[in-house]
Amino acid sequence: MGKRTNTKSNRKIPYEEQSSKKPRRWDHIFGILTVVTIIWFGFILYNDFKSSDTDTHVNNTENKTLNNAIAAKDNDSTIIKGNMWTINSGSVICIDAGHGGSDKGTVSGSYEESSICLLIAKSVQQELENMGAEVVMTRTSDVGISQEQRVKIGNDKNAEVFVSIHLNSSTNEAANGAEAWIHSSKPNNSLKLSKTILEEIAINTGIHNRDVKYGTLADSKENYYINSRSKSASLILELGFITSNNDMLIINNKAENIAKSIASGIGKYLNGGNI
Repeated sequence: MGKRTNTKSNRKIPYEEQSSKKPRRWDHIFGILTVVTIIWFGFILYNDFKSSDTDTHVNNTENKTLNNAIAAKDNDSTIIKGNMWTINSGSVICIDAGHGGSDKGTVSGSYEESSICLLIAKSVQQELENMGAEVVMTRTSDVGISQEQRVKIGNDKNAEVFVSIHLNSSTNEAANGAEAWIHSSKPNNSLKLSKTILEEIAINTGIHNRDVKYGTLADSKENYYINSRSKSASLILELGFITSNNDMLIINNKAENIAKSIASGIGKYLNGGNI
């Protein structure tokens, strides 16, 4: 047999069949690409605008917060400055930072009573000296000192006021506020001094005022050594509860205000409580 011829592949395609195949329309393709490009750039512009608007809002919020913080600080300063007093030259005040050395007092978490008391006591010293008082400190560093030594320092200098600074504690985490302990006989000078200091602290810091208490925590008829042996108006000042998150937040953030309040209370007491 002879070789077969592929008549299909050799067949000439009529003109009508050729014309039925549509050529590619490049104008349509460019049109589609143009629309996609416009949509894409529109999306980018929208996102940029939204981001810019968000940044502006954040900046405005941050500025507002900063202004509020500055205003709050200014208000605090105004309150404290308005209550400052001048103390007559020659007035001696004894400030005692509780505990010290190996005696850390109460420790709660990262808080250590002896360290916090020393920090506040030294700030009170500075405030009082700025007001004109002579201040004697029972300790100015982390050293141990006996109760007898503390009282002797104040008595030897003929101090008019003896303030021993401490922090309270409780198994009840809800317990909070500042309080003062004085002699069980309720001496008028110690009572007046204590009430004045507690009022200043409450007004200027917001710490709850638990008022003045007498004797000791164990027995209202007994007395703490400082109150029983000091020749001056004296008190054990419990600034707040080291076991209270709220109290410690205030003490940490407003340590300077607390010091100013203590000094202001002492100044007010020495001036007879009259403006």
